[in-house]
Amino acid sequence: MSALPLDRFKGRVLFRGADDYERYRYQYALTSVDASTMAPALILVPKDSDDVVLAVQHADREGIVIALRTGGHQLSGASSTAGPNLLLDLRHTWSHTIWHPDRGLLEAGVSQDLGTFHGHLAARGQFLPHGQCRHVMLGGHVQTGGSGMLARAFGLLSDHVEAFELLTADGRRRLVQRGATDPDEADLYWAVLGGSPGSFGILTRVFFRPLRDADHPHARGLKFLVPYHPDRLRAVLDVMAELTAEDDLAADHDLTVTVLGAPQWNPPWAKTRARDELMRARDPALYGQDGHRALPRAIIVYGQWSNLGGRDQPYDPSLFDRIRRAAGYGRGHGLVATAFERALNQIHLDGTPLGIAPETPTPISHLTRAWMFLNVREFALPYVKRVYLSNRTDVADTDWARLTTQRFDAMVHQRGMRPLLQVQHQGGRHARYRTLGAGDATAHSWRGDTTLVCLLDAFHPDQGPGPTPARLEAERWQRGNDEVFLGQGHFATEDRRFSWGSYGEVDLDRVWHHYIDGADRYARLQRIKQRVDPAGRFSAHAFGIRAAPST
Repeated sequence: MSALPLDRFKGRVLFRGADDYERYRYQYALTSVDASTMAPALILVPKDSDDVVLAVQHADREGIVIALRTGGHQLSGASSTAGPNLLLDLRHTWSHTIWHPDRGLLEAGVSQDLGTFHGHLAARGQFLPHGQCRHVMLGGHVQTGGSGMLARAFGLLSDHVEAFELLTADGRRRLVQRGATDPDEADLYWAVLGGSPGSFGILTRVFFRPLRDADHPHARGLKFLVPYHPDRLRAVLDVMAELTAEDDLAADHDLTVTVLGAPQWNPPWAKTRARDELMRARDPALYGQDGHRALPRAIIVYGQWSNLGGRDQPYDPSLFDRIRRAAGYGRGHGLVATAFERALNQIHLDGTPLGIAPETPTPISHLTRAWMFLNVREFALPYVKRVYLSNRTDVADTDWARLTTQRFDAMVHQRGMRPLLQVQHQGGRHARYRTLGAGDATAHSWRGDTTLVCLLDAFHPDQGPGPTPARLEAERWQRGNDEVFLGQGHFATEDRRFSWGSYGEVDLDRVWHHYIDGADRYARLQRIKQRVDPAGRFSAHAFGIRAAPST
């Protein structure tokens, strides 16, 4: 009798109930959404590519489906599964990076976090647009776009993908290239970059065409932190709202505002018995290693001017001056407060200054490091999340800034609650987030007219299943935000979402219209799914793409 696939498997095999199963089951969403959807019958931790092939063979033999995890940061738990199915944990499987100078391409294995990926680029004076969360892994990140601080100037990370390797359900390794003339290959390139991650096969390595610091010699960055005050927040949000009407704003300008509604404090021990806290303190190998211990309740402004015109382009300081004035940077309430602000912005975190002044040029590869959030999550607590997209250009006239400030400030004063707000400007006809999406090379939606992205998180202290009081309060607050942002139309006229920021109902067949721009687009994804994975081997979670039901 021939050996069964798992008989030859070299990595870890963890059946439900085995030692270490609960540790490896843990991921970002486990304490925040329905944990029963993140309870695979089997977790496989492959050592190499051969192990991955054996895992696929095992799933095929048993008639079960596969969920894929690189970092496990998907907010609704879509990088896991339940029932008789298996979770393939790829966090250590493909962590290589190879520079191909003859082609000008960087080959990157998907099993590396963004901090590591950035380091390989920066060592060669190179950069790419990517997200701000250091611990997010490349595999899921590039498939959901890789949106981050540089979106207006340089688009999405996936806009810079020349090719990738995909292991499909039939056991083939396919090298899928940008601009492929073969229709099936072109479809795969389109679907994998923008369709729900893990739906079409196992992404193993990606070939990027990096950008160069040398082409942007006068690039500038602005980063500062001021203690939270609602008046300051209102003034900053007013600027973000006003920018939606500035259709001619140069693509050089990127601006993001993050607001911590409570102090961060991450001692080396766990402050509570809560699962996220215990994982953070006791199991950083699986949770991730936080980069800093503490930050005050604060408004943090990130700005970049990218010098897209090269050496002869003059620097325009007007937007940075405008946001500094709005935030009252350097003008604290009294001499002591002003001195505290200035001292705070001189602190270095992980070798990077907290504050950055735009008066001196800074290589973009240095700036992309400075934009990174060094901790695994803002607060090691469960959350109720929202991510809103606006296509309005008149948000300054809708009272959004005032209402958002009022709602956020009310949550700041709720005992035990730790709210987070992030707003990013993505609008204007020159924005490369928009222009690079015009050719429809990838399946990412909502690129043609997005102006602002707003993330609202309610981290709360309650643990465990069921409707606990703090959880109910967080959900009540978010329902109120839904009414203000969407129901009353102060921020958006329709409910658009990003796949990386999913929340609420996750059955994509029922909510696809929030994440995918048009029925034709969704139908095309379903047709590609039917062709490349007819047995649904990679349909392990309701948020994945599933083939259209036969008629």
